[in-house]
Amino acid sequence: MLELTSIRNAGELTLDGLITYAAELNASDIFLKVGAPPGLRVVGRVVKTSLPILSPQDTERLAYEHLNSVQRGQFERLMEMNLSFTVPEVARIRQNVYRERGFVATTCRLISLRVKSLDEIGVHSEAIRNLTTGHHGLVLVTGPTGSGKTTTLAALIDY
Repeated sequence: MLELTSIRNAGELTLDGLITYAAELNASDIFLKVGAPPGLRVVGRVVKTSLPILSPQDTERLAYEHLNSVQRGQFERLMEMNLSFTVPEVARIRQNVYRERGFVATTCRLISLRVKSLDEIGVHSEAIRNLTTGHHGLVLVTGPTGSGKTTTLAALIDY
């Protein structure tokens, strides 16, 4: 169980604050749903925080924090919305807002603002590095959620 002792009620939470907290813990994802405290994926494991349980109003307020009026209207029509934004000096965010059991819920993927090198992510293969010098062809990077596809592509492009 993770501790964030200064927050006493969910009304004090902000999405940007949760993102900053998650980044400090090297979390890759934030999960917000009604009836549960915010969850984080840390080193591949989803952990509950010690933060307050979220009400329908809390979850909707947090999920809508970065949606403009056009996006809110689209979400309310389609029941799902994907967007991205940056929390300056913290992380780039890919957010999915959706309905779960009739309530608004959201998941945020944190993407580092700093591109890690191939060495930092453990890619030492010259064959993989040489993929960046080709002029023709197609390279597919596949894998399950959270396996490092975006990180790998960013490192290859930076290389």
